Amino acid sequence: MAAKDSKPKQSQKSAPKTKGKVGRPRKEVDYKLVYELRKIGCTDEEMAPALGVSIEWMRQRKAADPDFLDAYEKGWQELKRSLRRRMIEVANSNERNAATMLIWLSKNILGWTDRQEFGGKGGGPIEVKVVYGREREAE
Repeated sequence: MAAKDSKPKQSQKSAPKTKGKVGRPRKEVDYKLVYELRKIGCTDEEMAPALGVSIEWMRQRKAADPDFLDAYEKGWQELKRSLRRRMIEVANSNERNAATMLIWLSKNILGWTDRQEFGGKGGGPIEVKVVYGREREAE
């Protein structure tokens, strides 16, 4: 016959409640890495794995952490500045091979367009006159 455990049973009461935060510990963020990734044009989908987080976490952190948002936006602004700087360098040189790529980047990152707007007299609608058969001959 097995010997009974001689230790007294401990009370089944729960541990005393401690004042503090409940849940997972907050994920530490490398703000410099956030900045560097945005500076090279990474999207949230590309940044999340590099930071070891989910895309949803990225969205929540941008809304809740001003330092995170600051690094995120400053990286994007630096990308736009460097693109503009490079466009000026290309424009002032004989280097034309990069022009097509720079135009594409300016449209996609800087939001530039080569949209053409048409209008009639005084900016109004364009008048269209449809001419049929004999009316056409009269003109």
